[in-house]
Amino acid sequence: MFPCRQQNPQVKKMKKEQDTAVEFDFGFSFVDESEDTDPKHLHDTRVQLMLETITLFLDNLAKNPEKTTIHWPDRADKINQFKLRLEQIAKGNDE
Repeated sequence: MFPCRQQNPQVKKMKKEQDTAVEFDFGFSFVDESEDTDPKHLHDTRVQLMLETITLFLDNLAKNPEKTTIHWPDRADKINQFKLRLEQIAKGNDE
């Protein structure tokens, strides 16, 4: 203990509850570089995911170009689901 300081009652309480420094929670955590929070990086990531999602959709539509008709049951539901997915990506909710 530092002799020039008065002992704070909270310090005594802390000593009783936590006997070693290993048990003390400093209130921070480590973040992987993959969890980047840079707004430009997050925007670029969303744009890339949006591009991949739309490209996958278009690639599926382009399959079997020799066939003139596309059989697409429940088309409206699937399109609405796809639009919701694009909205999630645009808003950053791309779980």
